[in-house]
Amino acid sequence: MACNQVLARRIHVQNPMKGPFDACNLHWDILHDSHSKYSALQVAYVPWSRIDDFLIGECAKEDAPTHFNIHWKKVKQPNASSRPTIESHLAQIGYWCAFGPDDYRGEAPKPNPKRRGQEGKNKSRCQCHFVVSQLYLYPNVARINFIQWNHVDVNDNICHGKNYHGSEKRLQFAPCLSQQMKDWILDMLLKGFTPQQVFAHHIEMAERNMMGGSLHTSRDLFLTMRDVLNISCKMEDITFRTSADDATSVHNWVMDNQAHVYFYQPMSSSEDKPFTLGIQTKWQLDIMSKYGHDNLLAMDATFGTNKYKFHLFTVLAFDAFRNGVPVAWSITSSSTRVNISCWLTALRNRVLDHRKGWEPNAWMVDDAEAEIQSLREVFGLPILLCIWHVRRPWLKNLVKKVANPVVRADMFKHLGMIMHMRGKQGTSSYER
Repeated sequence: MACNQVLARRIHVQNPMKGPFDACNLHWDILHDSHSKYSALQVAYVPWSRIDDFLIGECAKEDAPTHFNIHWKKVKQPNASSRPTIESHLAQIGYWCAFGPDDYRGEAPKPNPKRRGQEGKNKSRCQCHFVVSQLYLYPNVARINFIQWNHVDVNDNICHGKNYHGSEKRLQFAPCLSQQMKDWILDMLLKGFTPQQVFAHHIEMAERNMMGGSLHTSRDLFLTMRDVLNISCKMEDITFRTSADDATSVHNWVMDNQAHVYFYQPMSSSEDKPFTLGIQTKWQLDIMSKYGHDNLLAMDATFGTNKYKFHLFTVLAFDAFRNGVPVAWSITSSSTRVNISCWLTALRNRVLDHRKGWEPNAWMVDDAEAEIQSLREVFGLPILLCIWHVRRPWLKNLVKKVANPVVRADMFKHLGMIMHMRGKQGTSSYER
């Protein structure tokens, strides 16, 4: 082991040219370790920040295009009692070819209720794999131990690739799309094309190449709508996520879109200042000032539909055809009366600055007490309950307290008639 440590100290950190690189661009040293299950290890040292470039280069090899998955991962906590050596590491990640390591094609299918996919069907028992270690003494340096270079099985037979050397093996399943296809899809999406248009354009190109006889069979030919949608989801993260920290990303978005934000309060440690973000575009402001004046507005809340369990409040105005149009949103971590009143006041002042004398006739909400109190405090207008929230407890109590179905139906009918009664001044007059 001492010899290995002395030899390891002589290995210099290699930093290839900028961009993807593979194992052929590195100089490898052979280390013999009696404590390892492998008699010899081929080792190279590169900067830890270049591991992604190494993975891209290994996956894009022309002779055997593939994809390396994380097969296992180990993270060690620093131990103050033990003395670290040159071989000590903070983390180890084992990468294995997507065509390995196991082959389940000869076994009977075993249903698994937790995983309904067909994982393992495309395995050809490829043994190509390597281990990446983050050194303890040099955290910015990564050690790559390549255990199996070639894409072969346990019998040293070629598993996949373009160069078969007369072997009867054939590449039946491709692990992923090529990087060129991913870049093309991302470029089309960034230009404004929808995923449906991108997929339709790919079908047209494939049919044109098929008629011309220049079609090359690859994984890219079998592009699915799911592939385009997956890249579209990643593009949204690239486009809108400006930081790994969500709070910083939201703050940066607010700074770049101040014209569309009418209220913003970042998350604070104190409970009296919860996170609140109010969004309203210029078009929504025009619609709210036009159809919300001397008319009915509605507010609806959605709870717990995101990973942070934030509340989403939607303000609706009704156009000339009585269709609900969202005119403002508020995302907040608190649904208390005080917090709702804060962003409602900011929304009201924004519309008043846009149109002097603007005032709705009434508000329609569900049976949330905090929303009703906040609207009365800010606007001082009549509050109407949603018809669905009124009829639901009526029907529930009638079923519970009235046994005769004929009497129950007659009572429910008369309650509906009372609900649709109009005042003397018409539908524009709302009574408390």
